[in-house]
Amino acid sequence: KDFYLDTAGADHRINFRVGGSTTQLEIESSAVNVTGNIVGTGDLTIDTNTLFVDASSNRVGINTTSPDTPVHILASDAQLLTVQRNGDNNANIRFRNDTSSMFCGLTTNATGFAIDDDNDLGSGPMLFVRRSDGNLGVGTATPVGTLSLSDQNPNIRFDDEDTSNN
Repeated sequence: KDFYLDTAGADHRINFRVGGSTTQLEIESSAVNVTGNIVGTGDLTIDTNTLFVDASSNRVGINTTSPDTPVHILASDAQLLTVQRNGDNNANIRFRNDTSSMFCGLTTNATGFAIDDDNDLGSGPMLFVRRSDGNLGVGTATPVGTLSLSDQNPNIRFDDEDTSNN
């Protein structure tokens, strides 16, 4: 048989099998279990608005059925997203376009927050804020003061944009 329906047992379970003996779709009173890919057309809604996929605009909404960006999260909490990595290594987010990438995130052992052009945020980051005291490092992950610059030719430049008082 290529296909058959099994309504066995008192648990009100329906099993669909296509060739072989593996159940591809199982419908129970409290769950639907699928073995293999789920392919569909049209929108997908989970629990009213917990997760919503807008098929016409290729957008995903979390707690909203009207996503206006590719991923739209709506919540009353100040913290909308958690990025966590197992262990104590750095956890970062990559921002990328067709030209290049930039990374930002928590450094190893949560010593601070850094921005850099590679994902090793603790090794000579472009910008680093130490968590323990708020010291800022430019070109260093070990600022020795409130502001530390590390470069072959470190300098600070101030430009006066107000030309009316010259």
